[in-house]
Amino acid sequence: MSDSVLNLVDLGVRFTGGGTDAVTDLNLTLDRGRTLALVGASGCGKTAVARAITGLHPPGTTIRGRVLWYGVDLLRLEPSILRRRLGSEIASVFQDAGASLNPVVKVGDQLVELIRLHRGLDRAAAGPIRDALFAEVRLEQRLVHRYPHQLSGGEQQRVALAMALSGDPALLIADEPTTALDPVVQQEIVALLQSLVDRRSLTLLFITHDLGLAGRVATDVAVMDQGRLVEHGCLQDVVAAPRSAAASALIAAYREAPASPQRPLEMNGEALVVEGLVTRYHGADRPALAGLSFRLTGGEAFGLVGASGSGKTTLARVLAGFMDSEGTLVPSPCGKGGARPIQMIFQNPAAALDPRRSVGRSVRDAAVASGIDDPDGRARSLLHDVGFPLEMSDRRPHALSGGQRQRVVIARALAAGPRVIVADEPASSLDLPARLALVDLLDRMRAVYGITLVLISHDLRLVRRCCGRIGVLDAGALQEIVMKGEIPTSVVGRQLWSTDRQFPFRPDEDA
Repeated sequence: MSDSVLNLVDLGVRFTGGGTDAVTDLNLTLDRGRTLALVGASGCGKTAVARAITGLHPPGTTIRGRVLWYGVDLLRLEPSILRRRLGSEIASVFQDAGASLNPVVKVGDQLVELIRLHRGLDRAAAGPIRDALFAEVRLEQRLVHRYPHQLSGGEQQRVALAMALSGDPALLIADEPTTALDPVVQQEIVALLQSLVDRRSLTLLFITHDLGLAGRVATDVAVMDQGRLVEHGCLQDVVAAPRSAAASALIAAYREAPASPQRPLEMNGEALVVEGLVTRYHGADRPALAGLSFRLTGGEAFGLVGASGSGKTTLARVLAGFMDSEGTLVPSPCGKGGARPIQMIFQNPAAALDPRRSVGRSVRDAAVASGIDDPDGRARSLLHDVGFPLEMSDRRPHALSGGQRQRVVIARALAAGPRVIVADEPASSLDLPARLALVDLLDRMRAVYGITLVLISHDLRLVRRCCGRIGVLDAGALQEIVMKGEIPTSVVGRQLWSTDRQFPFRPDEDA
């Protein structure tokens, strides 16, 4: 008897308006109790495969081939029957856990509703199962009464895991479940996934662009490139002797890439002065920012690192004028008329762009707000400078890859003519080569346009690549500022440095 539980046969996926297939003639088998890592660069088709399996693809998507679950073709099932199978037999955990949760319902209540749906229980009987699932994913019971926004990114992902397990599935699809998390929390989530697979005898499809994470979770690996399967086998064999250019590129990205040189730029006095910033959330036990003070020079690239919940995004929102705070912030982010002197690049570019507008218009509108005489020409020039294909400027955000959307967001921020750009985890959803390329782009734009760059990231490789100084944030306080090449002295700084991602198979030695 075959051990295969899932067979993808000649799978093809094409999105509405797409000129080429997102997935082409994919044949893949997943065996019972095994973990398969589906890896590849951003835009290679990994998520399209997951959506084809679960039926969560966008309306109008064309899917060919077969998706066999224990021999039953999921593509041929009635939607109502497919929905009953999903969750109870096949469950998914997504990249953005916060977007998967209802913001106006407490997380414990959301989990109870799923338990009732999948198991046919009343609320009283579902309560103990909820508590057991919280304990299984290592969440404190007090968190059942909180709303999603009151949880850290790691806690949100654990809630999403508990919800995925509520129907006691046989297959778990984890689509980039750790990309938005700092290295410490990433390790915790990966270890949790491993323990769940072992304890529940789960079959796991782990989708990632990070071969380092794949090596900590998976026994087998399938490498995709431009919608096609280019390599499949034991992960250690693939790492030792890759046969495809795509696998070789993913491995090579883990060799320490030379840092881009600090591009020469005439310094222009103080671009940003922060003195005693204090920010509080309603009902929180402690301030989110506790008296932050630092100064940035015009044209400087300043890195800011810290674990989840340290206050990095809160600081970014305060600097950009999206949140109130006590203390001094110069220049003021709330200038009268025109665009703000401090612009922000967000972690999720899809959510930052208007889905109803073409990306070219989004950049043009920012140029109009800054008072540019020729906003159309300015938009075209900026899109060209950030490496975005001009022939795609009429497309809407959903028709672009994550890297392309982020380039549009960078162009839009520059169109406003800012003095300072705050980039909050701008590359966390991209594969490592694309992350390095995006940071090099930001550094190049810093030099070309004479801006000050604040780069917020949990990926130390990125901030070390282009930032001359790196601030270490913990519990809303700036613990220290480390010069490039120095080793931090604070406890949290040393912890972050020690957990910086390392490739588990040491490809330099294997090579």
